[in-house]
Amino acid sequence: SSVLAPWTIERLDARCLGSRPGRRRRAPQPGVDRATDAGTYCRGSEPPKGALERDRLGALAIGTLWARRRAYMKVGVDLGGTRIKAGLVDPEGRVHQRAMVATPDDKSAEAVVTSIVSLVAEMLPKATAVGLAAAGVMERTTGLIRESPNFPAWRDVPLGALLARRLGVDVTLENDANAVIWGEACHGAGRGASSLIGYALGTGVGG
Repeated sequence: SSVLAPWTIERLDARCLGSRPGRRRRAPQPGVDRATDAGTYCRGSEPPKGALERDRLGALAIGTLWARRRAYMKVGVDLGGTRIKAGLVDPEGRVHQRAMVATPDDKSAEAVVTSIVSLVAEMLPKATAVGLAAAGVMERTTGLIRESPNFPAWRDVPLGALLARRLGVDVTLENDANAVIWGEACHGAGRGASSLIGYALGTGVGG
């Protein structure tokens, strides 16, 4: 509703707070609050003259810019035997948001999928696809994990399809050693090098 009616946003400055003493305050909303610089006013107050139209234009501009940004943001997931990590990443390799959770003790496919869905829930509205890296033998085209040393009971688990169905976006799988080395080649220690050797050290060792 802050985008539809931005004049209701409580501005956290001296004038606003002073006009409502003792009122419980909320944290400012990044991006949206900056769009309401046309006026300084409090939640529930009448918008200053002309602020309504200015704020509508500001909200529209933010929505347009965010839609363009979302078009190239992706979520990367590192599925390990001990922890599951996720990050919201742009094409330049900058990580805008991070999250981590312990890998479920029973390591069942259902529990792992549920953990990943919860982990990336806040990032997903800002991205258009998910890439997942895990140890083991897998098929990128089908999203099938044939076997994984970190999940000994897994045999031909369609992890890509299971996640895509729950998340509603495309999901691509890759071996974790391949993924980390490719990341270093594109944006890290191997950037610009003609060749690169990498080792993946986690619950196991790969390269």
